[in-house]
Amino acid sequence: MSNLKTLLEPKSVAIIGAGEREGSLGRTLVVNMLGAGFKGKLYPINPKYEKILGVQAYPSILDVPGEVDLAVIATPAATVPALVRDCGQKKIPSTIVISAGFKEIGVEGQKLENEIIAIAKETGMRILGPNCLGCMNAHVGLNATFAAGCALKGNIAFISQSGALCTAVLDWSLERELGFSAFVSLGSMSDIEWGDLIEYLGKDAKTAAVIMYMETIGNSEKFIKAVTNVAFHKPLCVIKAGRTQAAAKAAASHTGSLAGSDDVFTAAMRQKGVMRVDTIDELFEMALCIGKQPMPKGPNLTIVTNAGGPGVLATDAAVLSGAELTELPQSAIDALSKVLPPSWSHGNPIDVLGDADAKRYIEAIAKALDEPTTDGVLVILTPQDMTDSTGTAKALVERAKEFKKPILTSWMGGKTVFEGREILKKAGMPNFVYPDNAAHAFGLLSSHHKHLKHLEKMGNQRPTLPPQIKAELERQMQSALKSGTKILSESASKELLHAAGLPVARNLLAYSSKEAVVVADKIGYPVVLKLHSSTVTHKSDVGGVKLNLNDAHDVAKAYEEIQSSVIKIAGKEAFEGVAVQPMVRMKGVEVILGSSLDTQWGPVILFGAGGILVEVYKDRSLGLPPLSHGYAQEMIEETKIYHVLEGARGRKPVNIDQLADLLVRFSLFIEALPVIAECDINPLLASDEGFIALDARIVLK
Repeated sequence: MSNLKTLLEPKSVAIIGAGEREGSLGRTLVVNMLGAGFKGKLYPINPKYEKILGVQAYPSILDVPGEVDLAVIATPAATVPALVRDCGQKKIPSTIVISAGFKEIGVEGQKLENEIIAIAKETGMRILGPNCLGCMNAHVGLNATFAAGCALKGNIAFISQSGALCTAVLDWSLERELGFSAFVSLGSMSDIEWGDLIEYLGKDAKTAAVIMYMETIGNSEKFIKAVTNVAFHKPLCVIKAGRTQAAAKAAASHTGSLAGSDDVFTAAMRQKGVMRVDTIDELFEMALCIGKQPMPKGPNLTIVTNAGGPGVLATDAAVLSGAELTELPQSAIDALSKVLPPSWSHGNPIDVLGDADAKRYIEAIAKALDEPTTDGVLVILTPQDMTDSTGTAKALVERAKEFKKPILTSWMGGKTVFEGREILKKAGMPNFVYPDNAAHAFGLLSSHHKHLKHLEKMGNQRPTLPPQIKAELERQMQSALKSGTKILSESASKELLHAAGLPVARNLLAYSSKEAVVVADKIGYPVVLKLHSSTVTHKSDVGGVKLNLNDAHDVAKAYEEIQSSVIKIAGKEAFEGVAVQPMVRMKGVEVILGSSLDTQWGPVILFGAGGILVEVYKDRSLGLPPLSHGYAQEMIEETKIYHVLEGARGRKPVNIDQLADLLVRFSLFIEALPVIAECDINPLLASDEGFIALDARIVLK
């Protein structure tokens, strides 16, 4: 963390590769540092110059007489390792490698990148990049980038893996007069990555919120640890590219085919309290609102408008994005009626009518903000003939200082409202071109606040598996591993789940029709026969399941039919006998409980509607183990099948609290056995009488 302080708040900066040639990267870096008003010491490094743009230059970093906090390298890739080694010898704690030509170009570039990282580890230096734009901190006059312009001072940190997006956001922020506490381009993330910066900015007093553009996560464990520590006291907002990346091609379970990588990312962000947005527009909206207004403390939005149509559009956008329109009590309507014409809307949206002047607008806004149930106000102004857009903006800015609730504005139109927009912008009040965008932004923020409160209410107690159960699971798994099989049989899978304390319909194996009859007689009729195979994943697809077998004749016949069908469809080696189990008479709802490995996040827990059509319905929710009881319950409630479990259409309701406990125990089971690649309990039968796993399959790494 101390090295990151020298990255973002350095007292001395060396620019290696500085120069004076017009249009060169080396010149731009020096110009930007000087233009930002850096108060520390600046050391241009280039053996060809005695001075660069009037600043004393040095032949190499080793010739600099004083200490250097931050080195910025902008030279060809092949020269970078030697320069990084010189920086290490100089004991420089932080280095930015702006140069490209590393792992993004292939094997040779990867070798160079590995070399500079090895040097950094050896010397304790931290490296930002390579192939990055650099970083800015306007609070200390730092502009160690080649961007056109420098960020304004503000309270939002922006981190991006795309340098091009950084320049676009910078240009937009200057136009909107939105300032930043830090502005960082990560580049290749060879060393400094998301987790490092989030952890640092979480403790930075100048940073009120962090917004991020992400392409890859990097070290997911470090990232999750950082966001867990920060998200509950500073808003974190992310947009992630690559939503359509295909999931694993060859999933050996239902869960593996259902848990797409982008869905897992969304679930992880939700579970940890990070707000995810889908578009750059939404990212900008969040930056405007978070940077300039307090966060809404509830969902209730009050709309004040001089036109009905825009108010209706804003209403739709607010409700569809998770907000609610404030229910104005009669006392509020009476108070508004004293300051508004008789024909005002007498409800929310508060239509102050097309001839509203600044005084009428402000009186209505003040009454709306005074209402205790109002959590935020959206003010919409359309340029009608009698409208004073400039005067209304001035009056709003003056009165807004009295209120502690978020105020969003939408001065609709062009030249007519330009001056009013400028007044609002300079006062730090978010102004949107379209009112539905403003309402949408409020909805996202209020929904996020509600979700954070819900997560806080759940608590962060980490559940654990009793040591004796964990030891038994490990013993059974070691025994299974000795067999050398990758896919455990249903029987072996169920025995492991049973050892973890999960309710399963246990079964006995039979290797001939006669043996199946003997086992069935022992268990008692009716029974179920299921294929026993170490290679077939979905038994029903090969005719490997027979239900409601009531006597010896049925069992013998079912055995022969399963054997014949499996051999015909999957081959002789796929048939290894059958498993015999009691026919469960309990009526209930079929759900699925499963786990699969995500390449980035590791084990992922899935819950949803089960049965043979599970991939068709795709009704599921996801979470990362270990699940808390509260989050497990939230996962259940996210699904459509939850309404059936509650007791729809006259059904007796399932005990959701006990089902959540079952999800928690399953997540601990998965966490305890990292050798498990995929696990399906499908179906898990859920009823008012309890729960029982009718089928299970475990796939090992």
